[in-house]
Amino acid sequence: MRPLNNWNIIGVLIAIIFINVNFRNQTGTPPTLAFNWYPYIRNGSIFVNDIHVHHWFICFTLLIFLVPCQITNKNPFLLIINGMLLVLMIQGLLYEDRFDF
Repeated sequence: MRPLNNWNIIGVLIAIIFINVNFRNQTGTPPTLAFNWYPYIRNGSIFVNDIHVHHWFICFTLLIFLVPCQITNKNPFLLIINGMLLVLMIQGLLYEDRFDF
């Protein structure tokens, strides 16, 4: 069994395009598509009880639950989402402030 299939790769490509349009890997600057939904989202960053929750941590948490589903269920939508989450998690871990909460 291959670890990635064509649907995962499509998710990876979508995530790479999204990252290049939205984040541009600049620490401390808001994303291009930033929006506010106070008190939970401020300048595109997610906050819980005034603690910044990084997008890599959210992606990691979702992957813990969704990868087992991918093994048992070959739903193309789920495979695309997992590919996107993997790339977004890796991209978030490349920031210098990745462990500053």
